[in-house]
Amino acid sequence: MKPLLTLLILIFTINSFSQRICDYGEYDFVLNTINGVDKTEFSVVKVLDKNKLTNIYKYDSLARLIEAKFYEERIETSCDGINNSYYVYPDIRKPNKIKITDDNGTHDAILTYYANGNLKQIKYNDFLIVDYEYNLKNQIKCVTKDHKLYSYFWNEDNKIERIEIAFLNNDRKQEIKFLYKNKKLEEVSHTQLRRGSLQINRLYKYKYENNRICEVKYENKRSNDVFYSDYNYNDNDNDKLIITIKDSNKEYKYHYECYY
Repeated sequence: MKPLLTLLILIFTINSFSQRICDYGEYDFVLNTINGVDKTEFSVVKVLDKNKLTNIYKYDSLARLIEAKFYEERIETSCDGINNSYYVYPDIRKPNKIKITDDNGTHDAILTYYANGNLKQIKYNDFLIVDYEYNLKNQIKCVTKDHKLYSYFWNEDNKIERIEIAFLNNDRKQEIKFLYKNKKLEEVSHTQLRRGSLQINRLYKYKYENNRICEVKYENKRSNDVFYSDYNYNDNDNDKLIITIKDSNKEYKYHYECYY
């Protein structure tokens, strides 16, 4: 049986190929990963509205994204207006070029590395460049992309403690803070700069059962909306994680099917 969903990485591993390039640097609040930094442990991730497939991600045996398709245009799931994309990699673990076909045609993403092998930069066409920097413990320190600077701070247990997001073309700032209890993620708060101070915009609270996450309560502090995510694990030979998104009355909205 493959390992179940881990809440953030304990030991840092760079895997810049697990999301679309336009997603890199951002935090995924459903799967609890840093896009373009954390390694996915799934071979397929589907998002469904009841039995209707809305989008799908597929990965190869090295956990690299090979296909992303969106069957309905949903602003919150589409980045940079790209709904469908396909990634082809050279037969090496550290490629210097990735061929990407998307709604705008076929392009090459050019990759460069530091002397120690860490990824330094991804240049995708003339419009999107992603730069990586690392700290002395070889953990990701900064990702710069699309006029945004993502800065990452880690605790003594090598878990992410804070993400600061600075918008380089204006004075906007955001921050994501992670609170742990007994080395388990207990709360995540998303704040943004308003009237000169950072104010909580979104709050996520985590519940566990048998040492595994079973529910996340999401509160939108600005609109007073409340949502829940229920995590259900299938422990048979075909391991699968189902994450069901529910409204404030715990009524079904849509769900994720994540296959190991």
